[in-house]
Amino acid sequence: MIKALIFAAGAAAGYVAATRSGTSAYKKVKEQSLDLWQRPAVQDKVSEAAETVKAKAPQVQHQVADLAKKATHRG
Repeated sequence: MIKALIFAAGAAAGYVAATRSGTSAYKKVKEQSLDLWQRPAVQDKVSEAAETVKAKAPQVQHQVADLAKKATHRG
């Protein structure tokens, strides 16, 4: 999961750098990122992350609801 966040940060930095470099550099980065996104290994990790989120969502929902109740009772 941390690697995915690092990848996203790198992609964002690449986007910013490419937009400052002009259209041709932007198009090159865009093509490379699309190629990378379509790789089976990347899609496997995306699927894993989605499944993890789906599995953890109810637990997180209950924790948030409990914290909201506590915050409401304090105020």
